[in-house]
Amino acid sequence: MFRDDEVTVHAPAEVADEVASGIRESAIEAGRLLFGDTGVEFALDVSIVDSYADAA
Repeated sequence: MFRDDEVTVHAPAEVADEVASGIRESAIEAGRLLFGDTGVEFALDVSIVDSYADAA
């Protein structure tokens, strides 16, 4: 789910690291698709929390 400039994913705790990795890989691919092969890095912060209130 997109919320403003955030993506919220509800997933079982046992796959949280795998989901976070997929989000990071997807962000890299999206940057490459939109802007080509550039040296610019797009900042992304992924938080794994039990409650949205605990997200950084």
